Amino acid sequence: MKKIFIAAILLVSSSCIKVVDPESNYITGDQLASSADALAGMVRAIPVHLVNYQNDDAGIEQCSYHGMLSMLEMMTTDMVVSGYGGFNTTSAYTYGNLSARGSNRGIYPFYMYYGYIKAVNDVIGLIDPATDDTTLKHYLGIAKAYRALFYMQAGAIYEYKAPTDSRYAEYYVAPEHDLTELTVPIVTETTTGQDVKNNPRATFDTLYEFILSDLKDAETLLADYTPTSKVYPSLAVVYGLYARAYMEMASHKNATENYTQALNYAQSAITTSGCSFLTEDQWNDPKTGFNDMTSQNSWMLACSISEGNTGGQGGGFHHTMLFGTETTYSSYGWRVGRSLNRKTYEAISDKDFRKLSWLGPDFFASETHYDEETGKWAYTLRSAEDTYTGNYRLTSDAQWLRNRITIANGFLAMPWIYPGIKFRCYAGNYTSRYPGCATDLPIMRIEEMYFIKAEAQYHLESEGEARSTLKEIMDHRITDGSYTCTASGEDLLDEIMLQKRVEFWGEGINFFDAKRLGLGVDRGWQGIGYSRYQGTYDIDGTAFFWTIPFPTAEEDGNPALQGYNNPYMYNTAMFTYQSNADLSQYYGIPPSYGD
Repeated sequence: MKKIFIAAILLVSSSCIKVVDPESNYITGDQLASSADALAGMVRAIPVHLVNYQNDDAGIEQCSYHGMLSMLEMMTTDMVVSGYGGFNTTSAYTYGNLSARGSNRGIYPFYMYYGYIKAVNDVIGLIDPATDDTTLKHYLGIAKAYRALFYMQAGAIYEYKAPTDSRYAEYYVAPEHDLTELTVPIVTETTTGQDVKNNPRATFDTLYEFILSDLKDAETLLADYTPTSKVYPSLAVVYGLYARAYMEMASHKNATENYTQALNYAQSAITTSGCSFLTEDQWNDPKTGFNDMTSQNSWMLACSISEGNTGGQGGGFHHTMLFGTETTYSSYGWRVGRSLNRKTYEAISDKDFRKLSWLGPDFFASETHYDEETGKWAYTLRSAEDTYTGNYRLTSDAQWLRNRITIANGFLAMPWIYPGIKFRCYAGNYTSRYPGCATDLPIMRIEEMYFIKAEAQYHLESEGEARSTLKEIMDHRITDGSYTCTASGEDLLDEIMLQKRVEFWGEGINFFDAKRLGLGVDRGWQGIGYSRYQGTYDIDGTAFFWTIPFPTAEEDGNPALQGYNNPYMYNTAMFTYQSNADLSQYYGIPPSYGD
C-alpha cells in the first residue's frame, strides 16, 4: 500500500479527503490520486521558496536565496562597495557587524534556511520511503537533494571557526563553552515541536553523516529521473553536491580520502550532466547573460523567477536589484555599486572575456596617467556626451551610466571602482522592475566541478594534473589558448582560487570557499575603492565575522543553545581605516603601493 501522511496535505490542499486509515493515519494509494496535485504543488514550492522568503514575526523582510548569498559574499575579499554606502541596506554584512539581536540582518540566514528546510521536510514527511511509485520516488529525491544543499550551507555559515589573525586578538570574544566543530541543530521530518525546544547544535561529523545519508537516498531515487526544469536537481547535481560535501569534509579530517572522493564525484557530475562551459557570447550577452537557465548548457541547478511572479520580482533583497548597475528602478543596486576588488580586477588578463563583467577605469576616464608628485594615478573623466563603450556589451546606455555613476553620487574612488554588469535584467529590460527582475540565477554550474577537480588534485599532490585542469578551464576564458600556469605549491592553490573567485563573483560560491580555506579578507590597502571606511579590513586566515551568531530569539526558545551560541565580536578598532578622510586620501594609489 502506498502511504503518505495526511496532516500536511490537508494544510495545503483544498480537496476533502474523507477516508483515512484509522490505524496508521496514512491515506491509501487510491486516495493519493485525489491528493497528487497538492503534493506536486508542495514539490514545486521548494524552489519557489528560494525566490522570495519573508517572515514578519521574525523581522525578516522579503529576501531571495541569492540575495542572502550575495550578503554573505559581501564579507569576502572580492566584493567591494564603491558607491554611496547610505543606500547599502545590507551594510551589516559589508561591515562585518552581524548581531544576533533585533532586526539586524544577521538573523536572516537562520530563519531563511530553516524556512527552506521546513518546506522540504514537509514533503519528505508525506512520502513513504518504501514507496514503489516512480513519481513519489522522484519527489522524495528532489526534497532530499535540496535538504542536503540547505544543511551544507547552513552548517558552513554557523559552524564555529575561531578567528586566526593574532593582530586583533585583544578584540576577539571567547565563547562560553568549547564550540569546536559545532554546526547547526538538525530538524527533520520526524522532529516534534517538543524536540526543537531542546535541540543542541550537531557536531560537524553528525551533520555530514546526515547530509551524506540524504545524498545517498537522492542518488538512488533520482537515478532514472530527468528534470523538466533546471530548478529540480538531477543525478548529476547530486554528484555535484557530493563533491561539495567531500571538499568541506576534507578541510576537517581525512584529507586524502575526502579529496579523492570529491575529485571522483566532480568527475561523475561532469560526465553525467552533459553540460558544457559558458561561451564568451553567453557570458556577456546583454539580454540573457546570467539571467536565463535555458540560454546555455552550463547551469546544472537554478533558481527561477517567472515573469508573472510579481512578488518575487518585488522583494526588497532581490539579486538583480542588488547587483543592478544598469537598472533604473532601484538605487539600492546601482548607487551602492557592488564592485570587484581592484587588486582582483588587475589580476585578470586583458584577454580574459570575464573582465568585461566589471566597468573598468577606461569606461569612465578617457585617459589616466601616473603623477610622480602625488604618487597617484590622475585621470580625465569622459564627458556626458561621450558615447564610448569599448568592448562592453551594455544593456543600457553608456551616457546614462556615466551620468549617474559619479563622484557626486558617492563613487569617490572614481574611476577605479569596477561596478559589476555580470547579471543582466530579464530580456535586457533595465527600466522596469516588472519584468526586469524576472531572472534565473545559477545554484550550480558545470564550471564549479572543474574547479573542484583542480583544487582536489592540488591537495592530492598531483600538481601537474591540477595545472592541466586549470588550463582546461582557462582555455574557455582566454580563448586564444595563451593561458599558462607554471605555479607550484601554495602559489598554485592561490591561482586556482583566484580564477574561481573571478568565475563565481556574485553567485554565492565564494563565501563558502573563503571560510573553508581561511582565505582572509584583503580590503584594507592603500588604493582600495571603498566608499566608506567601515568596509576596510586586512585579515589573515579566518575572519571573525564569518561565523554568525544564532538569533537571540532562538537561543531563548531552545535552551540547548544557551551558552553555546557563537560570540558577537564586532569592534571598530579592527577597521584598517578609521575615517572616510583617512581612506579617501589614498584613492588612485596603485595597489602594489599598499602591500
